[in-house]
Amino acid sequence: MVNGRPAIRPGWRQWLAGPMARFGANLAARPRAWALAATFAAAILIGLLAERPVDPDYADATAYLKAAFHLANHGTFSESGEFGPPSPQIGREPGYAVFLAALMRIDPTFGGFTPACFRDNDVCRVRYRVPQWANAALVAVSGLLMFLAMRLLSGNLWAAWIAAGHLWLNHEFQDGLFYLISDYLAVFLMALTALLTAWAWRRREVAWVAPAVTFAALTLTKAIFLYGALALAGLALVAAAIASEARRRVLSALVVVVAVYAVGVGGWMLRNQVVAGMFAVTQTRAGIALSTREVLNHMSPAQYGGAFVYWTRGAGDSWAKRLFAKEVWEPFELYAPDGFYLRGQLGYPRRVEALMRVEGLSRRAAQEIIDRRLVSEILDNLPVYAATTLPVLYRGIWIDEFIVFSFPALVWLCLWALRRRRWEVLALVLPGLFSLTFYPLISLNIPRYQMTTLPALALATGFALPVFAAWVRRRIRRAQGR
Repeated sequence: MVNGRPAIRPGWRQWLAGPMARFGANLAARPRAWALAATFAAAILIGLLAERPVDPDYADATAYLKAAFHLANHGTFSESGEFGPPSPQIGREPGYAVFLAALMRIDPTFGGFTPACFRDNDVCRVRYRVPQWANAALVAVSGLLMFLAMRLLSGNLWAAWIAAGHLWLNHEFQDGLFYLISDYLAVFLMALTALLTAWAWRRREVAWVAPAVTFAALTLTKAIFLYGALALAGLALVAAAIASEARRRVLSALVVVVAVYAVGVGGWMLRNQVVAGMFAVTQTRAGIALSTREVLNHMSPAQYGGAFVYWTRGAGDSWAKRLFAKEVWEPFELYAPDGFYLRGQLGYPRRVEALMRVEGLSRRAAQEIIDRRLVSEILDNLPVYAATTLPVLYRGIWIDEFIVFSFPALVWLCLWALRRRRWEVLALVLPGLFSLTFYPLISLNIPRYQMTTLPALALATGFALPVFAAWVRRRIRRAQGR
Protein backbone atom coordinates (compact mmCIF):
# COMPACT_ATOMS: atom_id res chain seq x y z
CA MET A 1 0.00 0.00 0.00
CA VAL A 2 1.19 3.53 -0.82
CA ASN A 3 -0.76 6.32 0.89
CA GLY A 4 -3.64 3.94 1.41
CA ARG A 5 -3.68 2.86 -2.29
CA PRO A 6 -2.55 -0.45 -3.81
CA ALA A 7 1.00 -0.26 -5.19
CA ILE A 8 1.12 -0.28 -8.98
CA ARG A 9 3.64 -2.68 -10.41
CA PRO A 10 5.86 -1.15 -13.09
CA GLY A 11 5.06 -2.29 -16.60
CA TRP A 12 7.51 -3.83 -19.07
CA ARG A 13 8.42 -0.43 -20.44
CA GLN A 14 9.51 0.74 -17.00
CA TRP A 15 11.51 -2.46 -16.47
CA LEU A 16 13.31 -1.98 -19.80
CA ALA A 17 13.84 1.77 -19.52
CA GLY A 18 16.86 1.52 -17.20
CA PRO A 19 18.79 -1.23 -19.05
CA MET A 20 18.03 0.34 -22.45
CA ALA A 21 19.20 3.75 -21.25
CA ARG A 22 22.45 2.24 -19.94
CA PHE A 23 22.95 0.30 -23.19
CA GLY A 24 22.35 3.44 -25.26
CA ALA A 25 24.80 5.39 -23.13
CA ASN A 26 27.40 2.64 -23.60
CA LEU A 27 26.89 2.70 -27.38
CA ALA A 28 27.33 6.47 -27.42
CA ALA A 29 30.40 6.35 -25.16
CA ARG A 30 32.30 3.77 -27.21
CA PRO A 31 30.79 3.74 -30.73
CA ARG A 32 33.86 2.49 -32.59
CA ALA A 33 34.46 -0.41 -30.21
CA TRP A 34 30.82 -1.49 -30.55
CA ALA A 35 31.01 -1.07 -34.33
CA LEU A 36 34.09 -3.32 -34.51
CA ALA A 37 32.39 -5.94 -32.36
CA ALA A 38 29.27 -5.77 -34.54
CA THR A 39 31.41 -6.12 -37.68
CA PHE A 40 33.03 -9.28 -36.33
CA ALA A 41 29.64 -10.73 -35.34
CA ALA A 42 28.15 -9.76 -38.71
CA ALA A 43 30.94 -11.53 -40.61
CA ILE A 44 30.30 -14.76 -38.68
CA LEU A 45 26.52 -14.63 -39.01
CA ILE A 46 26.61 -13.65 -42.67
CA GLY A 47 28.97 -16.54 -43.43
CA LEU A 48 26.93 -19.06 -41.43
CA LEU A 49 23.63 -18.02 -43.04
CA ALA A 50 24.98 -17.84 -46.61
CA GLU A 51 23.56 -20.26 -49.15
CA ARG A 52 26.05 -22.94 -50.18
CA PRO A 53 26.01 -23.16 -53.99
CA VAL A 54 26.52 -26.50 -55.69
CA ASP A 55 29.06 -25.02 -58.12
CA PRO A 56 30.75 -21.97 -56.58
CA ASP A 57 33.25 -21.89 -59.46
CA TYR A 58 31.01 -21.95 -62.52
CA ALA A 59 30.63 -19.35 -65.30
CA ASP A 60 32.36 -16.02 -64.42
CA ALA A 61 34.10 -17.55 -61.39
CA THR A 62 36.05 -19.89 -63.68
CA ALA A 63 37.87 -16.99 -65.36
CA TYR A 64 38.75 -15.33 -62.03
CA LEU A 65 40.09 -18.56 -60.56
CA LYS A 66 42.24 -19.39 -63.57
CA ALA A 67 43.71 -15.88 -63.57
CA ALA A 68 44.37 -16.10 -59.83
CA PHE A 69 46.05 -19.49 -60.23
CA HIS A 70 48.50 -18.15 -62.80
CA LEU A 71 49.16 -14.95 -60.81
CA ALA A 72 49.87 -16.92 -57.64
CA ASN A 73 51.99 -19.61 -59.28
CA HIS A 74 53.55 -17.94 -62.31
CA GLY A 75 53.24 -14.21 -61.74
CA THR A 76 51.40 -13.85 -65.06
CA PHE A 77 47.89 -12.58 -65.71
CA SER A 78 46.21 -15.11 -67.97
CA GLU A 79 42.89 -16.95 -68.03
CA SER A 80 44.48 -19.94 -69.75
CA GLY A 81 43.45 -23.41 -68.63
CA GLU A 82 47.06 -24.59 -68.82
CA PHE A 83 48.88 -25.87 -65.74
CA GLY A 84 52.29 -24.55 -66.74
CA PRO A 85 53.43 -20.95 -67.22
CA PRO A 86 51.15 -19.29 -69.81
CA SER A 87 51.68 -16.37 -72.13
CA PRO A 88 50.30 -13.06 -70.82
CA GLN A 89 46.72 -12.39 -71.91
CA ILE A 90 44.02 -9.79 -71.71
CA GLY A 91 40.89 -11.05 -70.00
CA ARG A 92 38.47 -9.88 -67.36
CA GLU A 93 39.32 -7.15 -64.87
CA PRO A 94 42.37 -8.10 -62.78
CA GLY A 95 41.17 -6.81 -59.39
CA TYR A 96 39.38 -9.87 -58.06
CA ALA A 97 41.98 -12.24 -59.53
CA VAL A 98 44.70 -10.35 -57.61
CA PHE A 99 42.60 -10.65 -54.44
CA LEU A 100 42.14 -14.40 -54.94
CA ALA A 101 45.83 -14.85 -55.76
CA ALA A 102 46.76 -13.15 -52.46
CA LEU A 103 44.44 -15.56 -50.62
CA MET A 104 46.09 -18.49 -52.44
CA ARG A 105 49.47 -17.36 -51.15
CA ILE A 106 48.12 -17.02 -47.60
CA ASP A 107 46.01 -20.18 -47.37
CA PRO A 108 47.76 -23.47 -48.32
CA THR A 109 44.43 -25.24 -48.89
CA PHE A 110 43.20 -22.66 -51.38
CA GLY A 111 46.76 -22.41 -52.69
CA GLY A 112 46.44 -26.03 -53.83
CA PHE A 113 43.81 -25.02 -56.39
CA THR A 114 44.53 -25.97 -60.01
CA PRO A 115 42.35 -25.83 -63.16
CA ALA A 116 41.69 -29.55 -62.60
CA CYS A 117 39.23 -28.48 -59.89
CA PHE A 118 36.72 -27.56 -62.59
CA ARG A 119 36.54 -31.24 -63.51
CA ASP A 120 36.32 -32.54 -59.93
CA ASN A 121 34.29 -30.00 -58.03
CA ASP A 122 33.34 -32.33 -55.16
CA VAL A 123 36.99 -32.80 -54.20
CA CYS A 124 37.94 -29.17 -54.63
CA ARG A 125 34.94 -27.54 -52.95
CA VAL A 126 36.75 -27.58 -49.60
CA ARG A 127 39.51 -25.44 -51.14
CA TYR A 128 37.08 -22.53 -51.55
CA ARG A 129 36.26 -21.97 -47.89
CA VAL A 130 38.72 -19.12 -47.31
CA PRO A 131 37.70 -17.03 -50.37
CA GLN A 132 34.03 -17.68 -49.55
CA TRP A 133 34.47 -16.50 -45.99
CA ALA A 134 36.54 -13.61 -47.33
CA ASN A 135 33.40 -12.48 -49.18
CA ALA A 136 31.53 -12.55 -45.86
CA ALA A 137 34.29 -10.43 -44.32
CA LEU A 138 34.12 -7.96 -47.23
CA VAL A 139 30.38 -7.47 -46.64
CA ALA A 140 30.85 -7.05 -42.89
CA VAL A 141 33.70 -4.54 -43.28
CA SER A 142 31.69 -2.66 -45.94
CA GLY A 143 29.03 -2.11 -43.27
CA LEU A 144 31.69 -0.78 -40.90
CA LEU A 145 32.93 1.61 -43.61
CA MET A 146 29.37 2.87 -44.06
CA PHE A 147 29.15 3.38 -40.29
CA LEU A 148 32.31 5.51 -40.32
CA ALA A 149 31.30 7.46 -43.44
CA MET A 150 27.91 8.26 -41.96
CA ARG A 151 29.52 9.47 -38.72
CA LEU A 152 31.77 11.80 -40.71
CA LEU A 153 28.90 13.15 -42.79
CA SER A 154 26.17 13.59 -40.19
CA GLY A 155 27.60 13.01 -36.72
CA ASN A 156 24.41 11.07 -35.96
CA LEU A 157 25.27 7.79 -34.22
CA TRP A 158 21.94 6.11 -34.95
CA ALA A 159 22.14 7.13 -38.61
CA ALA A 160 25.57 5.46 -38.73
CA TRP A 161 24.15 2.22 -37.29
CA ILE A 162 21.30 2.32 -39.81
CA ALA A 163 23.73 2.72 -42.73
CA ALA A 164 25.85 -0.19 -41.48
CA GLY A 165 22.81 -2.37 -40.81
CA HIS A 166 21.58 -1.73 -44.34
CA LEU A 167 24.45 -3.89 -45.60
CA TRP A 168 24.71 -6.30 -42.68
CA LEU A 169 21.01 -7.24 -42.75
CA ASN A 170 20.59 -7.24 -46.53
CA HIS A 171 19.99 -10.93 -47.19
CA GLU A 172 19.04 -10.44 -50.85
CA PHE A 173 22.41 -8.82 -51.53
CA GLN A 174 24.18 -11.69 -49.73
CA ASP A 175 22.36 -14.44 -51.61
CA GLY A 176 25.34 -15.28 -53.86
CA LEU A 177 27.98 -14.77 -51.17
CA PHE A 178 29.75 -18.12 -51.63
CA TYR A 179 29.86 -17.84 -55.41
CA LEU A 180 33.40 -16.70 -56.28
CA ILE A 181 32.70 -13.50 -58.16
CA SER A 182 34.06 -9.96 -57.99
CA ASP A 183 30.90 -8.15 -56.87
CA TYR A 184 31.53 -8.28 -53.11
CA LEU A 185 35.05 -6.90 -53.53
CA ALA A 186 33.54 -4.14 -55.70
CA VAL A 187 31.03 -3.25 -52.96
CA PHE A 188 33.88 -3.07 -50.43
CA LEU A 189 35.90 -0.79 -52.74
CA MET A 190 32.86 1.41 -53.37
CA ALA A 191 32.26 1.73 -49.61
CA LEU A 192 35.94 2.45 -48.97
CA THR A 193 35.96 5.10 -51.70
CA ALA A 194 32.92 6.73 -50.08
CA LEU A 195 34.59 6.85 -46.67
CA LEU A 196 37.87 8.19 -48.04
CA THR A 197 36.01 10.82 -50.07
CA ALA A 198 34.25 12.01 -46.90
CA TRP A 199 37.62 12.06 -45.12
CA ALA A 200 39.45 13.88 -47.94
CA TRP A 201 36.73 16.51 -48.35
CA ARG A 202 37.87 18.50 -45.31
CA ARG A 203 41.60 18.10 -45.88
CA ARG A 204 44.29 19.38 -48.21
CA GLU A 205 44.32 18.36 -51.85
CA VAL A 206 46.97 15.66 -51.31
CA ALA A 207 44.40 13.69 -49.26
CA TRP A 208 42.54 12.95 -52.51
CA VAL A 209 45.27 10.44 -53.37
CA ALA A 210 43.49 7.94 -51.12
CA PRO A 211 40.03 7.90 -52.79
CA ALA A 212 41.73 8.08 -56.21
CA VAL A 213 43.62 4.86 -55.43
CA THR A 214 40.51 3.02 -54.28
CA PHE A 215 38.43 4.25 -57.23
CA ALA A 216 41.17 3.06 -59.58
CA ALA A 217 41.06 -0.32 -57.81
CA LEU A 218 37.27 -0.32 -58.25
CA THR A 219 37.70 0.29 -61.99
CA LEU A 220 40.19 -2.58 -62.19
CA THR A 221 37.53 -4.74 -60.52
CA LYS A 222 34.53 -3.42 -62.50
CA ALA A 223 35.63 -1.85 -65.77
CA ILE A 224 32.33 -0.02 -66.19
CA PHE A 225 33.59 2.59 -63.73
CA LEU A 226 36.06 3.82 -66.33
CA TYR A 227 33.02 5.56 -67.88
CA GLY A 228 31.98 6.62 -64.38
CA ALA A 229 35.37 8.25 -63.86
CA LEU A 230 34.96 10.24 -67.09
CA ALA A 231 31.45 11.32 -66.07
CA LEU A 232 32.56 12.34 -62.56
CA ALA A 233 35.53 14.29 -63.92
CA GLY A 234 33.16 16.15 -66.24
CA LEU A 235 30.85 16.99 -63.33
CA ALA A 236 33.83 18.23 -61.31
CA LEU A 237 34.77 20.59 -64.16
CA VAL A 238 31.19 21.88 -64.32
CA ALA A 239 31.21 22.39 -60.53
CA ALA A 240 34.49 24.31 -60.80
CA ALA A 241 33.04 26.54 -63.51
CA ILE A 242 29.90 27.31 -61.45
CA ALA A 243 31.36 27.62 -57.94
CA SER A 244 33.96 30.37 -58.37
CA GLU A 245 34.76 30.51 -54.64
CA ALA A 246 35.78 26.83 -54.61
CA ARG A 247 37.21 26.66 -58.14
CA ARG A 248 40.88 26.44 -57.17
CA ARG A 249 40.24 23.76 -54.53
CA VAL A 250 38.07 21.65 -56.86
CA LEU A 251 40.55 21.86 -59.74
CA SER A 252 43.53 21.05 -57.48
CA ALA A 253 41.74 17.99 -56.10
CA LEU A 254 40.73 16.94 -59.62
CA VAL A 255 44.34 17.13 -60.86
CA VAL A 256 45.48 14.87 -57.99
CA VAL A 257 42.68 12.35 -58.60
CA VAL A 258 43.18 12.24 -62.37
CA ALA A 259 46.95 11.79 -62.05
CA VAL A 260 46.69 8.94 -59.55
CA TYR A 261 43.81 7.27 -61.39
CA ALA A 262 45.61 7.52 -64.74
CA VAL A 263 48.72 5.84 -63.35
CA GLY A 264 46.76 2.87 -62.02
CA VAL A 265 44.14 2.32 -64.69
CA GLY A 266 46.13 3.75 -67.57
CA GLY A 267 49.10 1.58 -66.66
CA TRP A 268 46.97 -1.57 -66.91
CA MET A 269 45.49 -0.42 -70.22
CA LEU A 270 48.99 0.17 -71.61
CA ARG A 271 49.93 -3.35 -70.52
CA ASN A 272 46.94 -4.70 -72.48
CA GLN A 273 47.95 -2.63 -75.50
CA VAL A 274 51.37 -4.29 -75.45
CA VAL A 275 50.02 -7.79 -74.79
CA ALA A 276 46.97 -7.85 -77.03
CA GLY A 277 46.96 -4.66 -79.07
CA MET A 278 43.92 -3.33 -77.15
CA PHE A 279 44.07 -0.13 -75.10
CA ALA A 280 41.33 -1.30 -72.75
CA VAL A 281 40.77 -2.51 -69.21
CA THR A 282 39.32 -5.86 -70.32
CA GLN A 283 38.71 -8.09 -73.29
CA THR A 284 35.89 -6.42 -75.17
CA ARG A 285 32.47 -7.76 -74.14
CA ALA A 286 30.48 -4.67 -75.00
CA GLY A 287 29.02 -6.21 -78.16
CA ILE A 288 27.31 -9.10 -76.39
CA ALA A 289 26.07 -6.77 -73.65
CA LEU A 290 24.61 -4.34 -76.19
CA SER A 291 23.08 -7.18 -78.19
CA THR A 292 21.35 -8.50 -75.07
CA ARG A 293 20.13 -5.00 -74.22
CA GLU A 294 19.02 -4.08 -77.76
CA VAL A 295 16.81 -7.16 -78.07
CA LEU A 296 14.63 -5.79 -75.26
CA ASN A 297 13.68 -2.90 -77.55
CA HIS A 298 11.52 -5.45 -79.39
CA MET A 299 9.17 -6.08 -76.46
CA SER A 300 5.48 -5.88 -77.30
CA PRO A 301 3.28 -3.44 -75.30
CA ALA A 302 1.97 -6.38 -73.24
CA GLN A 303 5.52 -7.57 -72.57
CA TYR A 304 6.50 -4.03 -71.54
CA GLY A 305 3.88 -4.08 -68.80
CA GLY A 306 4.67 -7.70 -67.99
CA ALA A 307 8.35 -6.86 -67.48
CA PHE A 308 7.56 -4.80 -64.37
CA VAL A 309 5.56 -7.69 -62.94
CA TYR A 310 7.95 -10.50 -63.94
CA TRP A 311 11.05 -8.70 -62.62
CA THR A 312 9.55 -7.92 -59.22
CA ARG A 313 11.59 -9.78 -56.63
CA GLY A 314 10.10 -12.88 -55.09
CA ALA A 315 6.78 -13.84 -56.62
CA GLY A 316 6.99 -11.62 -59.71
CA ASP A 317 7.43 -14.48 -62.19
CA SER A 318 4.50 -16.37 -60.63
CA TRP A 319 2.29 -13.28 -60.80
CA ALA A 320 3.24 -12.74 -64.45
CA LYS A 321 2.31 -16.33 -65.31
CA ARG A 322 -1.13 -15.86 -63.73
CA LEU A 323 -1.80 -12.43 -65.23
CA PHE A 324 -0.40 -12.77 -68.77
CA ALA A 325 -0.51 -15.21 -71.65
CA LYS A 326 2.45 -17.53 -72.15
CA GLU A 327 3.76 -15.61 -75.16
CA VAL A 328 4.04 -12.53 -72.91
CA TRP A 329 6.01 -13.98 -69.98
CA GLU A 330 7.92 -16.85 -71.58
CA PRO A 331 10.56 -14.68 -73.35
CA PHE A 332 11.63 -13.37 -69.92
CA GLU A 333 12.64 -16.88 -68.82
CA LEU A 334 16.44 -16.79 -68.70
CA TYR A 335 17.07 -19.90 -70.81
CA ALA A 336 13.92 -19.95 -72.93
CA PRO A 337 15.06 -21.02 -76.45
CA ASP A 338 13.49 -17.95 -78.07
CA GLY A 339 13.78 -15.74 -74.99
CA PHE A 340 15.30 -12.28 -74.87
CA TYR A 341 18.45 -13.42 -73.07
CA LEU A 342 19.47 -16.20 -75.46
CA ARG A 343 18.45 -14.19 -78.51
CA GLY A 344 20.84 -11.46 -77.41
CA GLN A 345 23.64 -13.72 -76.19
CA LEU A 346 23.62 -16.19 -79.09
CA GLY A 347 22.52 -13.76 -81.77
CA TYR A 348 25.65 -11.63 -81.44
CA PRO A 349 28.24 -14.35 -82.24
CA ARG A 350 26.01 -15.62 -85.06
CA ARG A 351 25.97 -12.18 -86.66
CA VAL A 352 29.74 -11.88 -86.23
CA GLU A 353 30.42 -15.30 -87.76
CA ALA A 354 28.04 -14.66 -90.66
CA LEU A 355 29.86 -11.41 -91.45
CA MET A 356 33.23 -13.16 -91.24
CA ARG A 357 32.08 -15.77 -93.79
CA VAL A 358 30.48 -13.34 -96.21
CA GLU A 359 33.09 -10.56 -96.08
CA GLY A 360 36.18 -12.63 -95.25
CA LEU A 361 36.94 -10.44 -92.23
CA SER A 362 38.88 -11.19 -89.07
CA ARG A 363 36.83 -11.72 -85.89
CA ARG A 364 37.85 -8.38 -84.41
CA ALA A 365 36.97 -6.48 -87.60
CA ALA A 366 33.60 -8.23 -87.82
CA GLN A 367 32.90 -7.48 -84.15
CA GLU A 368 33.64 -3.79 -84.67
CA ILE A 369 31.17 -3.64 -87.58
CA ILE A 370 28.42 -5.48 -85.64
CA ASP A 371 29.02 -3.25 -82.61
CA ARG A 372 28.54 -0.15 -84.77
CA ARG A 373 25.36 -1.64 -86.23
CA LEU A 374 23.98 -2.32 -82.75
CA VAL A 375 24.65 1.26 -81.69
CA SER A 376 23.00 2.49 -84.90
CA GLU A 377 19.94 0.27 -84.28
CA ILE A 378 19.60 1.73 -80.78
CA LEU A 379 20.00 5.33 -81.93
CA ASP A 380 17.52 4.84 -84.78
CA ASN A 381 14.94 3.68 -82.23
CA LEU A 382 15.85 6.03 -79.38
CA PRO A 383 12.34 6.70 -77.94
CA VAL A 384 11.69 2.95 -77.59
CA TYR A 385 15.16 2.46 -76.11
CA ALA A 386 14.51 5.19 -73.54
CA ALA A 387 11.14 3.65 -72.66
CA THR A 388 12.51 0.12 -72.22
CA THR A 389 15.27 1.44 -69.97
CA LEU A 390 12.67 1.95 -67.21
CA PRO A 391 11.73 -1.72 -66.67
CA VAL A 392 15.38 -2.70 -67.09
CA LEU A 393 16.34 -0.24 -64.34
CA TYR A 394 13.46 -1.59 -62.24
CA ARG A 395 14.83 -5.10 -62.63
CA GLY A 396 18.19 -4.24 -61.08
CA ILE A 397 17.05 -2.33 -58.00
CA TRP A 398 15.64 -5.46 -56.37
CA ILE A 399 19.12 -6.50 -55.24
CA ASP A 400 18.36 -4.35 -52.18
CA GLU A 401 16.25 -6.00 -49.48
CA PHE A 402 15.03 -2.56 -48.38
CA ILE A 403 14.51 -0.95 -51.80
CA VAL A 404 10.91 0.09 -51.07
CA PHE A 405 12.34 2.62 -48.62
CA SER A 406 15.94 3.10 -49.82
CA PHE A 407 15.17 4.11 -53.42
CA PRO A 408 12.82 6.98 -52.44
CA ALA A 409 15.37 7.86 -49.76
CA LEU A 410 18.12 8.13 -52.41
CA VAL A 411 15.98 10.45 -54.54
CA TRP A 412 15.17 12.55 -51.46
CA LEU A 413 18.83 12.69 -50.39
CA CYS A 414 19.98 13.95 -53.79
CA LEU A 415 17.38 16.73 -53.76
CA TRP A 416 18.17 17.56 -50.12
CA ALA A 417 21.92 17.72 -50.82
CA LEU A 418 21.34 20.02 -53.80
CA ARG A 419 19.11 22.36 -51.79
CA ARG A 420 21.46 22.45 -48.79
CA ARG A 421 24.59 22.61 -50.95
CA ARG A 422 25.97 19.51 -49.25
CA TRP A 423 28.27 18.73 -52.15
CA GLU A 424 30.24 16.17 -50.17
CA VAL A 425 27.08 14.09 -49.67
CA LEU A 426 26.33 14.30 -53.37
CA ALA A 427 29.93 13.33 -54.21
CA LEU A 428 29.60 10.17 -52.11
CA VAL A 429 26.42 8.94 -53.79
CA LEU A 430 27.29 9.90 -57.38
CA PRO A 431 29.25 6.68 -58.14
CA GLY A 432 26.25 4.67 -56.92
CA LEU A 433 23.92 6.77 -59.06
CA PHE A 434 26.17 6.08 -62.03
CA SER A 435 25.91 2.34 -61.42
CA LEU A 436 22.15 2.60 -61.01
CA THR A 437 21.61 4.41 -64.31
CA PHE A 438 24.40 3.17 -66.59
CA TYR A 439 23.92 -0.59 -66.32
CA PRO A 440 20.30 -0.40 -67.63
CA LEU A 441 21.56 1.48 -70.68
CA ILE A 442 24.09 -1.13 -71.79
CA SER A 443 23.02 -4.48 -70.33
CA LEU A 444 20.21 -6.70 -69.09
CA ASN A 445 20.86 -5.20 -65.65
CA ILE A 446 20.38 -8.39 -63.67
CA PRO A 447 20.12 -7.52 -59.95
CA ARG A 448 23.69 -8.65 -59.23
CA TYR A 449 25.00 -5.83 -61.41
CA GLN A 450 23.53 -3.28 -59.01
CA MET A 451 25.42 -4.42 -55.91
CA THR A 452 27.70 -1.40 -56.30
CA THR A 453 24.68 0.88 -55.78
CA LEU A 454 24.19 -0.45 -52.24
CA PRO A 455 26.64 1.87 -50.41
CA ALA A 456 24.78 4.89 -51.83
CA LEU A 457 21.44 3.34 -50.84
CA ALA A 458 22.80 2.62 -47.35
CA LEU A 459 23.87 6.25 -46.92
CA ALA A 460 20.49 7.44 -48.17
CA THR A 461 18.71 5.19 -45.67
CA GLY A 462 20.98 6.42 -42.89
CA PHE A 463 20.13 10.03 -43.67
CA ALA A 464 16.42 9.53 -44.36
CA LEU A 465 15.24 7.13 -41.64
CA PRO A 466 15.93 9.46 -38.66
CA VAL A 467 14.23 12.31 -40.56
CA PHE A 468 11.26 10.07 -41.36
CA ALA A 469 11.06 8.85 -37.74
CA ALA A 470 11.07 12.44 -36.46
CA TRP A 471 8.30 13.34 -38.92
CA VAL A 472 6.19 10.37 -37.69
CA ARG A 473 6.70 11.42 -34.06
CA ARG A 474 5.57 14.97 -34.87
CA ARG A 475 2.47 13.65 -36.61
CA ILE A 476 1.61 11.45 -33.63
CA ARG A 477 2.04 14.32 -31.18
CA ARG A 478 -0.09 16.57 -33.38
CA ALA A 479 -2.81 13.91 -33.57
CA GLN A 480 -2.74 13.60 -29.77
CA GLY A 481 -3.04 17.35 -29.41
CA ARG A 482 0.36 17.83 -27.80
